Amino acid sequence: MAKKEGQFNIVDRFWGYVNKIDESKVSPGFLVAGSRNVLINEGNDQRDGRPGDKIYGRKGYSVYGDRQSGVAVIDNGIDSKYDFKPNLENVERTLRAYQGATANTGRLETYYDGTWIAVETGLTSTVMSFINYWDATDSLAVCLIADGTSTVKEWTGAIGVIDSASTNTVTLASGTWAELNFFQSGTRKFSVDNIDYTYTGGESTDTLTGVTPDPDGVLVQGDIAVQTLRSNSNIPGSGFNVDYMGILDNQVYYGSKTSNLVYMAKGTNFTDVTFTTPVRAPNEGNQFLLDDVCAGFAPGEEDMYIFSGSDYIYRSNFTLTGDGTKEVASVKRLKVAPGQSALTKDSIIPIKNDIAFITREKTLDTLGRLENINTPRTSPISDPVKNDFLTFTLTGASSIYFRQNIWIALPTEGLVLIFDIKNGRWQPPQNLPLSGFSIIGDEIYGHSSTRNETYKLNDTYQDNGLAIEYKAIMSYQNNGTEEVRKQFDEFYVALRMSANGEMQTQIDYEFRGALKTENYTVEGTETAYQFAPSEDSSLGSNPIGSNPLGQSVEATENKSLFRKVHTMNLTDYHEYQVTFLVESDETEWELLRFGDNAVDAEDLDNYLRD
Repeated sequence: MAKKEGQFNIVDRFWGYVNKIDESKVSPGFLVAGSRNVLINEGNDQRDGRPGDKIYGRKGYSVYGDRQSGVAVIDNGIDSKYDFKPNLENVERTLRAYQGATANTGRLETYYDGTWIAVETGLTSTVMSFINYWDATDSLAVCLIADGTSTVKEWTGAIGVIDSASTNTVTLASGTWAELNFFQSGTRKFSVDNIDYTYTGGESTDTLTGVTPDPDGVLVQGDIAVQTLRSNSNIPGSGFNVDYMGILDNQVYYGSKTSNLVYMAKGTNFTDVTFTTPVRAPNEGNQFLLDDVCAGFAPGEEDMYIFSGSDYIYRSNFTLTGDGTKEVASVKRLKVAPGQSALTKDSIIPIKNDIAFITREKTLDTLGRLENINTPRTSPISDPVKNDFLTFTLTGASSIYFRQNIWIALPTEGLVLIFDIKNGRWQPPQNLPLSGFSIIGDEIYGHSSTRNETYKLNDTYQDNGLAIEYKAIMSYQNNGTEEVRKQFDEFYVALRMSANGEMQTQIDYEFRGALKTENYTVEGTETAYQFAPSEDSSLGSNPIGSNPLGQSVEATENKSLFRKVHTMNLTDYHEYQVTFLVESDETEWELLRFGDNAVDAEDLDNYLRD
């Protein structure tokens, strides 16, 4: 292998992260097991499935929202979360629930005006299921909430600022109570500082009447009124504990961890699951008998998919009679292999025209793939990182689809996994202690798995004030001839980095450094290797493009280009592995390319012959 002086074997196309086959057999340009907190960009080639042209350090996270007065930080993570969309213009209500420091002190909170305020307190269970339901009676979008009991609660998302209170009346600072989505019929209450107040009229005005207990002298200007949850007992029936809910065409489905029955409510009344016999009418309720207990729901375009036990998946089926007055409702079991049911309800997510979920077999799969049994079989989405899925504890896994990526929180592991759908590649695991995600204002947020906190992701280059440890471990480099010994005395690295950064390059000769390990550094203060952008340059140095993770790579004003050739003594080797490490605080960096000037060793592989 003859090589001109100064010529390098450059790696500058990065294909993704894998953990399936032996890392010494993975092609150049792949990240392998042990990599953490780094990402591969989309690259200049905008065709799907093309390589990225840089590896960079992810941004960190910071606490989102203040705690309500009197609420302390506790070491209990967020158990449940939901992004509720009330029928109010430009209003979204992010809900989160967690247990308190002692039993029966759980809280359900929503984010409002910079603070997480209480919706309900004193909760025994904070593992919940949520859905959006349309209440035709009050013309309201209602959030239905189940907590593993036979009581289903409803909330409108109504929040208002109080202007004044007098004898049995409360007046808003602006607008009417109806305009803010407060209930206008049935049992109606609002709460202030965890005290409930019942009202009987005045919803169409700014002043509620019949308010008890008497708010006069208690409620003052600036107090926050929150619609109290309305409870509905014995839903769908006495003794049936609702653990899962799904909704399709405004018909609510109820499932339980302890029953093989699934109930479907009327489209006009989520509390009514009755139906006409022997043949029901369209939009009436129904019940279905499964072969195992319910494990979650996934609404499709026309059908409801029902996960059951460890091994079963069902699809609903509705057939109208010839005159259109009656409808037969049933469920059909799909032909899937054992272990293909969903592992957790929160790992089931819609993605474009399909549904993805983590199976009991510890794979990330799609219903579309499992249903196409008569077509050539493809592998699960998780196949390239099969070893991670088999090794990691997936208990409590929660997923979300965000900007052509699937994000998976593994709370037990303190990791987040990311699959880039557009380019068909996995990113390395991210050290993020999250139990789930929310989309707030078109950005992704994470809920803590260890504390009663929610985090803004992709924020600064710190994790809640702490330095981030970045590690990019590349596949083994053997120049295509693993059986032949080679040697090099120069190693080239090109990167962009902020002035406070330091990148360490670790070279392990032979498998896991069996021969030796050498370390080299590039520091952000090494001006001899620095190519800083001109201060008066009118054009940016980053190419125009998009970042599929919604985590934009910062413009290069904060980063200088560094090119450095590390020099070392010649070492004969068959293969080596290079690791790039950055551990500086608030450091921005991007690895652009690297390579060696290897040539064949003088005695080649004679020493291997017997």
